[in-house]
Amino acid sequence: MKRLLLTGSTGYLGQHLKEFYSASGWLVETLGRSPECDYQLNESNLNSVLKIFKNEKYDRIIHAAALNETEINDDLCRSYEVNVSLTRLLLELAVILDVKEFVYVSTFHVYGVSEGIVSEETKIKPKNDYALTHYLSEEIVRFIGKEKKIKTLIVRPTNIYGLPVNMEKFNRWSLVPFAFVRQAKREGCINLHSSGLQYRDFVDVADVVECTTLINKLSVVNACGSESMTIRVFAELVADVAKENRIDCQVTWKGEGNSTPQLYVSNRLNRNSKKETLKIFLRDMWKLCDSKI
Repeated sequence: MKRLLLTGSTGYLGQHLKEFYSASGWLVETLGRSPECDYQLNESNLNSVLKIFKNEKYDRIIHAAALNETEINDDLCRSYEVNVSLTRLLLELAVILDVKEFVYVSTFHVYGVSEGIVSEETKIKPKNDYALTHYLSEEIVRFIGKEKKIKTLIVRPTNIYGLPVNMEKFNRWSLVPFAFVRQAKREGCINLHSSGLQYRDFVDVADVVECTTLINKLSVVNACGSESMTIRVFAELVADVAKENRIDCQVTWKGEGNSTPQLYVSNRLNRNSKKETLKIFLRDMWKLCDSKI
């Protein structure tokens, strides 16, 4: 049986990764600060981690732990410790334990663009600390992987949607796919704080998880959807689902403005989420959501 060491297992994407690999026959063990993890990481130094894993062997490490875009500015020192230093620590652990494969979950934000054609060859231009911490970790992964002959894969998801594995522990209500459903159900409307004409790409969480299996085929992959849409169009999709449930949900926005240029995200394998899955997700998420959330 293959063994996987997973970080970020209590997060939204991490829970899906754990479920997928366990169902695929892997023995999944988790490392993190949560008491729910198999191994606790309370100190960011190699010695403490080596004591935990002194006699362990793993076939692959997937590093999906990071402070998200809303947490990053709360404490910049801790942000770089968690989002960058931990990556370096895990790569060193991979070297010492002779782990042959390392997958790093980055973000589409490293490109720093929201229009035009974006592929894995697009130049990286981080525009904030969230993107910068991921870019720095990517560089660490590339450097150590090449130097120590570890197979590495960098996955750059766009905006992820999909039902949470555990609604009780779900805490990413700031993400558009979930925030709009909650607002529509609680308030009967969706109020955009902009014109809503900016384009975004949305990807099914199942496709993001599947991208992590491409480690022996690619070194970098965009986990993206079938097409981009404006925030306003996405909100109107949620409003349609609300109306299916007898709620006349109105979408409002501030100012008309001009529609931003189209965003086209591509990946090397052209593995794209189907648009139909987005509407299915919205309907299922509506059913899962309680009016009290």
